[in-house]
Amino acid sequence: MIETETFIPDVIKLDKKTSKKDMSWTSFFITLAFIIIFRVFVLEPHNVSGSSMDDTFKDGDYVIVDKISYRFKNPEKGDVIVFNPPASVENKSRFIKRVIATPTETIEVLDGKTYINKKVVTEDYVKYKSPKTSASTFLDDNQYFVMGDNRYVSFDSRYWGPIVKDEIQGRVLLRLYPFNKIAFFPGAKEYSGNK
Repeated sequence: MIETETFIPDVIKLDKKTSKKDMSWTSFFITLAFIIIFRVFVLEPHNVSGSSMDDTFKDGDYVIVDKISYRFKNPEKGDVIVFNPPASVENKSRFIKRVIATPTETIEVLDGKTYINKKVVTEDYVKYKSPKTSASTFLDDNQYFVMGDNRYVSFDSRYWGPIVKDEIQGRVLLRLYPFNKIAFFPGAKEYSGNK
C-alpha cells in the first residue's frame, strides 16, 4: 500500500492556478505579437483621403493593403498601390495611386494622353484628364511611374518623378467600406497590348 500525504494535492492545485494565470498571460502576449507581426508584414488597413483616385476610390473608402505579394513579384501596370512618397514631397502621408509604367519602359504624358514606349494607352478608368504634361521619362530597373485616376487633381509622378520599389508598401487587396462597394482587388486594370 502506498500512502500519500494530503498536502500534495493542495500544492498541485496551487500550481494549476498559477499555471493557468501564466498560460493566459502567455497566450495574450503570443496573440498580441501575432497581430502586430501580421499587421506590419502581411495586411494593413488604410483610409483613402482625397479625390485623386475618383471614381475608383472615394474620400473615406476603407481598404486593406496586401504587403506580402510584392516580396515575391513586381508590381504590374494597372495595380493600385499604397506607397511612401519620395523624399522630395513635403506630405509624408502614404499615397494611393495606380501603376502606369514599369521598369525599362519610357512614359510620356502629353495633351491628356499617356504614351508608353511611344504607344498611346487606353485608360477607361480616368475620370478627368489633365492638361499637365510630363517629359519623356525612361524608368530604370527599380522605378515605377504612378498617377491618380482623377488626373486633374492628382499629385503624382508627373510632378515628382518615378518612385522606387522600396517605397511601395503594397497593393490594394480589398475595399471594406462603403459596404455596397466591397470588392477584392478593386480598381485593378490591365493595359491591353502594353503588358
